[in-house]
Amino acid sequence: MPQKQRPLIAAKIHPQQMQEVDQICQQTGKSRSQILQEAIALYLGKPEVNQVNQVGERVEALEEGMKAVNQQLTQLTQAIEDLTQKMGSKTPPELTELTNGLTQLTKQPVKSKPATPKQVTAQEDGEWMSSGEAFRYLGGDPNDLHTKVTSASGRTVGFRGFRKIQDLEEYKDFGLEYHFEQHGKLTKAKFRPIVR
Repeated sequence: MPQKQRPLIAAKIHPQQMQEVDQICQQTGKSRSQILQEAIALYLGKPEVNQVNQVGERVEALEEGMKAVNQQLTQLTQAIEDLTQKMGSKTPPELTELTNGLTQLTKQPVKSKPATPKQVTAQEDGEWMSSGEAFRYLGGDPNDLHTKVTSASGRTVGFRGFRKIQDLEEYKDFGLEYHFEQHGKLTKAKFRPIVR
């Protein structure tokens, strides 16, 4: 059975964008074609299965790394506490503070802080961003399905959820002004920071 050929797309892009694509290729070991296919799939809201699996594997590796760091911090805290007991009343207050700080650090889960829109200059105010750029501006990564951003009121959304917001007030809660452009049947959202 003959294999169905996939369509070929040609497009002109800004040289800086091409440099960024090439950097991603070097970092990931993927071809330009693979990177652009993944970007289109992400834009369409249909990430490929292997992308999701790779992200899941990266998250698992990070979680394992965090467990190892937490274990090392716990061992370090225990060693300092043992040293403090041996020294008795001669223990310097700095060492006691260090022990207390490490104990607090190993007992608290890592929390994500709400996104606080950065202060912008008047020049930045005029620049409109795509939804991906706006999500990145808020501290998220549109290429990572597990990345979430948090609004000033505490609402947390991933990139898909961010793109599906329909209410202008919700975008204002993220510190963004929203406007859309109609291109035939395609509606293109644009964002820019609200100057405070």
